[in-house]
Amino acid sequence: MKVDEIRERKKKLKLTTYQLALLAELPQGTVSKILTGETKNPSYLTIEKLDETLLKEEMKVRMEAYVTAMQEYFAEHPEDIGNQAKFEAIY
Repeated sequence: MKVDEIRERKKKLKLTTYQLALLAELPQGTVSKILTGETKNPSYLTIEKLDETLLKEEMKVRMEAYVTAMQEYFAEHPEDIGNQAKFEAIY
């Protein structure tokens, strides 16, 4: 995982450096220095922790989008409530 990828994923999730540091349980200064490039060779464990944190946040965003889409579908098609297979085929 490259720092550029972490930076881009953080941006897509609209997280601040502070929020990312809190979620990853890392010092804000450490995360800030990694993302700005001040730290040239961040530790593998720190990068892994940031990657795992971003994966979890990305998964939450996908799940929220899925649940929203499902709620909208069932609101528009009350006859299909409980038939998740039909929703899955469309989704």
